[in-house]
Amino acid sequence: MKTTQYCFENDEWDKPIICDLDARLVFAIGSVALYCGVKRQLKEAFPNAEIIGCTTAGVIQNTEILDDVLAITVVNLDSSRVRIATESITEQDIASAADKLACALPDDDLKYVMVLSDGHVVNGSELARCLNIALPTEVICTGGLAADGTDFKQTYVWHNDICYEGVVLVCGFYGANLHVGFGSEGGWDPFGPERIVTESDKNVLYTLDDKPALALYEKYLGEHANELPAAALRFPLLVRYPRSDTNDAKQKCKPVIRTILDVDKQKRSMTFAGDIPRGSTATLMKANFERLIDASEIAAESASKAISHDMCNGLVFMVSCVGRRLVLNQRTEEELEVAYDILGPSFNYLGFYSYGELAPNNHSSHTRLHNQTMTITLIYES
Repeated sequence: MKTTQYCFENDEWDKPIICDLDARLVFAIGSVALYCGVKRQLKEAFPNAEIIGCTTAGVIQNTEILDDVLAITVVNLDSSRVRIATESITEQDIASAADKLACALPDDDLKYVMVLSDGHVVNGSELARCLNIALPTEVICTGGLAADGTDFKQTYVWHNDICYEGVVLVCGFYGANLHVGFGSEGGWDPFGPERIVTESDKNVLYTLDDKPALALYEKYLGEHANELPAAALRFPLLVRYPRSDTNDAKQKCKPVIRTILDVDKQKRSMTFAGDIPRGSTATLMKANFERLIDASEIAAESASKAISHDMCNGLVFMVSCVGRRLVLNQRTEEELEVAYDILGPSFNYLGFYSYGELAPNNHSSHTRLHNQTMTITLIYES
């Protein structure tokens, strides 16, 4: 595997683009306006490549976080191959979309599926659950929900000439010589009492302990409550599902972090990136700067377990949460630097800050929606 990176910013490239007929995959992550402006140029430079990407709340390229750019990573594969599929989640239910996506990815030699999803209208936990059912159990699946900064209005996913809203894209990686490692970790600290979810509908939360959940957030946010939903990113929820919601004894004891996408002040409801079932318990969380950065180190160490001595080059795909970026602020790049220190310079690093992260837990093969979490996927060929 050979990778080359470029960056388009302020109407110019950071270096001249070199045409490559052998490139098979191009990641173009960042501004949808910039992508629309250069997509023809990219297709002319890499005519045999699939071009995929999405909008973000910040682009990751190596150890830098970039805004208002289009970051390009060109991938040449030695013996592996890729296949792309897209499905709307506004014209059908997520289960149907997941089934069609899985059918579009034949499972012979399928090793890994990367997911780029709409981040505004999707129920991320339902998407993860349906992909787990539809894809072969041995296939690793990671990815993220597209973002548009802290605006929470429109997110886009693109494939070649078309930019989509309300769509899930999957990129299947195939090959006997392909290796994939992954890791995920949050690092937030719970505080305050554990509350019971007394009224909810999938990913829409109405009451905690029979009191409006929105009122709880307004209390803690004070004068910043008028900045909702973005202000609530600083206080995610730690949710522990009720036992009846899963047959996996280990999974039902493993809490998940949920972050807010939208509020309805008339209905006094809050929409989260994933399900918050009635009967769950929920606890507010707050930032611990050192633990947030340590979480990236833990995720990188978990991903590094896939590294073998014959590894020579590859990709590190990082998806972190917009909420982590807001809290860490000027220290955000530290979570990229600690991952780089562990995984080393043999990789090119790419990714984005998202509205939700898709990855298995460190000790599980089932993909889950994470929020406020650093997820790292390592991809290389032997």
